[in-house]
Amino acid sequence: MTVIRKIMTSKDGQKPRIGAKNKYNKWNTVPENLDESGYLIHRLNNQINWYSNNATKNKNWHQGFQAAQLILATCITLSSVVTITGWDPYLKYIVAGLGAMIGILNGLSSLYKFQENWLSYRNTSESLIHERFRFSTGTEPYRPPSDRFNLLVDNVEALISNEHTGWVKSQNQNGSGSE
Repeated sequence: MTVIRKIMTSKDGQKPRIGAKNKYNKWNTVPENLDESGYLIHRLNNQINWYSNNATKNKNWHQGFQAAQLILATCITLSSVVTITGWDPYLKYIVAGLGAMIGILNGLSSLYKFQENWLSYRNTSESLIHERFRFSTGTEPYRPPSDRFNLLVDNVEALISNEHTGWVKSQNQNGSGSE
């Protein structure tokens, strides 16, 4: 039976506390004495799922915002040629409101970087899957007699670290904060 050790920093920020309750328990658990199969299940597969799910969410947000902008822009175009009796005095306000909504959607899309996150998360997910298959099949660089498991851990953790570093940089460049 694998014992799960929860990693947290104490209030003074000095030492980890074991078994402390935390709203992020799902992500802050590290199985002790993690072996090869445990790493594949608890780390690699969880990271693949996380990146894949978040890539899909960001793709859906990006495409939803793009579709809404397209629909609103089309409504502006149509409103310039369609005349509805009694609506003429309000038409300029309707067009202005639709244009403002397009601007807001564009700004939010730029702020939250849905397209960039979608592509970056999808790339990381596919790279992790690629490493898992290369490891499982024993192809280069995971051919015996190499230290296959340690090499896998190094490669996977480098991919995850690079993704996180890139995400933080992109968030800081836009001024939308960081973790």
